[in-house]
Amino acid sequence: MIIWITTVLQALYWFNPVFWYSFYRMRVDCEVACDAYVLSRLQPTEYKSYGETIISMFNILSRFRCLPGTTGIANNKSDLKTRIKVISMFKKSSYKWSIIAVCLILLTGCISLTNSKSGVQDNDYVSLLSLNEVIKAFEEEGLKLSRSDEPSPLELKTDTKAQSFTINDNEGTLFIYVFNSMEEGREFPKNEFAHIYRAKNVGIVYLPDEHRIHNIGAVVFEKLNDLETITFEDEGTYWKARFVSKQYEHMWKDDTGLLEYERYSLQIPAIAYKGDIHEIESIEYAYKHSGGAGSGTSSLKEKEDGYIHLGSGGGTGVMRADEVITFTIKWNGKEETLALSAKLDGR
Repeated sequence: MIIWITTVLQALYWFNPVFWYSFYRMRVDCEVACDAYVLSRLQPTEYKSYGETIISMFNILSRFRCLPGTTGIANNKSDLKTRIKVISMFKKSSYKWSIIAVCLILLTGCISLTNSKSGVQDNDYVSLLSLNEVIKAFEEEGLKLSRSDEPSPLELKTDTKAQSFTINDNEGTLFIYVFNSMEEGREFPKNEFAHIYRAKNVGIVYLPDEHRIHNIGAVVFEKLNDLETITFEDEGTYWKARFVSKQYEHMWKDDTGLLEYERYSLQIPAIAYKGDIHEIESIEYAYKHSGGAGSGTSSLKEKEDGYIHLGSGGGTGVMRADEVITFTIKWNGKEETLALSAKLDGR
């Protein structure tokens, strides 16, 4: 019924571009609400199949015009990408509120369409950082920031001015840029080797003190990025294996309404021998998951947690909680293969 009403209104106000865009956004929200309803009745293992079905239907139906009174599979490839992304991030506990929120948005839009404004930055998919949130994140890590008048050493073509702070009175200086949108923040020239960091809409320049260097990069990565940690584990007859992925995915819309996204993951594999580690002469290992693989040899040095850490690696691929990681370990002429599954640690 709502679709038919909006179709009639669109016909009446065919000359108003704001109406066309508003009804386009409404149809997209309807599609997302429908996905939430369907996914709430599926098992998590069926989400991928549902997404593949949506893609297949899009390829078939995109050759035909959408009938009046219907929403269609997707209006274009950009919208399809958004739907698949939302499907991959779906949580059953939130679908009812998602549908209610969409209905409220539709109702508000119908009431206030004639006063709609275009060109507003759309950051519904990511929460922007404020200066206070950045300061709080550093203070939680024991880095107290005090205001400073020192000018930033970085020259940027932007109206955003850096706020300068001294760390713990005299342990270096931070210059914090808080931009108004993700799109502006993405232009910040991140270079971790030069102590220049970025998270969401915030850029940070760090000038360390010659006597004390803080790990600012770790604070930025872990505290300012809505980080999700997924731990994959398994245990066999001889070995235990652990694979930790610390990752984030940011989605936003640019000034033209196109969906943009940024993602990164830091992956940390580790293994632990269940017997006497001194019995082992050498270790070879190999692991594989949907996003990549790794292999190598390792020393027999255990950490305090009893695991042999196999280094770490970063990249733009992120792990899914329903993945299984195959981990093979060879030692003393023996071999054992483990299948690691996820244990969610939260954000």
